[in-house]
Amino acid sequence: MYEHLTRRLADFVAFIEKRQARIITTKLAMERATLPPDRHASSALRLSDVRGFPRHVAH
Repeated sequence: MYEHLTRRLADFVAFIEKRQARIITTKLAMERATLPPDRHASSALRLSDVRGFPRHVAH
């Protein structure tokens, strides 16, 4: 379970780094979440993963 979450969060980090974003915005999170599904991750699952990520990074 955590392996999949780790991979999806790493994919999100790569996504925001590619866009050279310094701030994680709702717009970026939604853009990533609504990309075509990769493997077994749905849009809802990717968005759920990302919801707590900014809070984690801030600590």
